[in-house]
Amino acid sequence: MIRPAALLLSCLALAGCAGPDRPGPTAVETVCISVGLCSAPDMVADFARWDADLRAAGKLRAERAPIDAPYTREDLAHNFAKIGFGSEFEIVDGGYSPLDSNAEAPLTRWGGPIRYAPFGDFDAADTAAIDGFAERLADVTRLDIGPAGREPNLLVFFLDARGRRQVSELFAEEPDYRPLADLFEAWAADPKWPCAAEFYYHAPTSDRAHEIYFAVVYIRTEVTGISRRSCIEEEIAQTLGLARDDPSLRPSIFNDDEEFALMTEHDAALLRLLYDPRLEPGMTAAEAMPIVHRILGAE
Repeated sequence: MIRPAALLLSCLALAGCAGPDRPGPTAVETVCISVGLCSAPDMVADFARWDADLRAAGKLRAERAPIDAPYTREDLAHNFAKIGFGSEFEIVDGGYSPLDSNAEAPLTRWGGPIRYAPFGDFDAADTAAIDGFAERLADVTRLDIGPAGREPNLLVFFLDARGRRQVSELFAEEPDYRPLADLFEAWAADPKWPCAAEFYYHAPTSDRAHEIYFAVVYIRTEVTGISRRSCIEEEIAQTLGLARDDPSLRPSIFNDDEEFALMTEHDAALLRLLYDPRLEPGMTAAEAMPIVHRILGAE
């Protein structure tokens, strides 16, 4: 397990850092990983220009319920089946690798309260964005979500070059943190990768199998404007259990085409389905989807 005291001392070196007192994942747990905004410029990570270019092209839209992208109950069921039972990457026993797009995994979701804390080079606007989004997610999922005191289980890192080096050194020096190092090192080494997230859930042999209990979000401080807000919303949203993006989803942030920057009502409906009490962590698509159809049919 990650040793809380060492993590606290290391994080205090980062600007604006709070101090967690919460064990993190072990090397024997399974992790789902989400990547966000993965189509940044090929040669230079000029995120301000990229943000402007995307907006000029009509992307990074901020509407929650765009009138030109209607969807039906059948669309919701179809889309939930696509992103509710899989991940883009996984780590098992410390190994990091992409998953086949057709690979299925059981349904995963949080089994208890979420306590979040920002770390690194963040400001009041970032804190306000996280707080406001957490309130919305709590309303959608009925989860107990709030800022952490001493025991955060959702860590949101805003890291500049110095912060990335510090976290890299921390992971290298502390064997207990190695489950976190695989994604972090891949993300930190790629200047075109703005933000990423991963969540850990209890092993299938546990009495709380497939319940998420720990998550981490990484955001480069070089990312600004609406893209920064998009990183906050997409990555935190995906740590709730919908970890797979799909290009056919619309209107959605669970889609790497960057048309929509913020979580839409369509996305909120998918999360509402995920946390419906008639579904349970560990369900396969074959078990869950008939229930999903009944839920949607009853509304």
